[in-house]
Amino acid sequence: MARKLFHGFTLIELLVVISIISLLSAIGVASLNSTRKKARYTAVAAELKQFETALNLLSDDRGGCWPREGATTCGGYVENNPTITTLIADGSFGLKQYVSAPPSWPFDSNVWKYDNDGDTAPTPCASFGTSGVNAFIESTDIEHYKQLNTLLDGDTDPTTDTARACGKIKFSTTTTPGMILYTISATAN
Repeated sequence: MARKLFHGFTLIELLVVISIISLLSAIGVASLNSTRKKARYTAVAAELKQFETALNLLSDDRGGCWPREGATTCGGYVENNPTITTLIADGSFGLKQYVSAPPSWPFDSNVWKYDNDGDTAPTPCASFGTSGVNAFIESTDIEHYKQLNTLLDGDTDPTTDTARACGKIKFSTTTTPGMILYTISATAN
């Protein structure tokens, strides 16, 4: 009587294949999450550049004048450090014709704000100053700064902020845990 031999996979072979597939899946998911995070920071950086361009165009329309707090000239505003969403929604401010949405911040519920405590006209942005025209976001941490700064400035060291120029960011510890400031000027880099 002839006996049929059936050769299948052993339990060990099946377990090895399943563990390899599981390992590859875990690596793929981790890589995907890292890519998503980098994409979020890239989107924020691009939107900040877009906002900078919109404010420069608005300044050009006003003869080189920056809107500022407590000033009626240049389309100023009364609110101290208004959100960028507020400025876009305010039809008299004029920003909506250049940008339809504020820069995003997909990491928590914080929103970008606009600050100009006294600059009436754009100045060459050779160095960073907290008294200039800035977009800022409060209550953020140094890790967000490092990721965003790598895209905008090419380094992650918050101690090298002395030579910041337009389109660059600075991490400030005037609030806790911290604040990211984005410098804006009519002189584009």
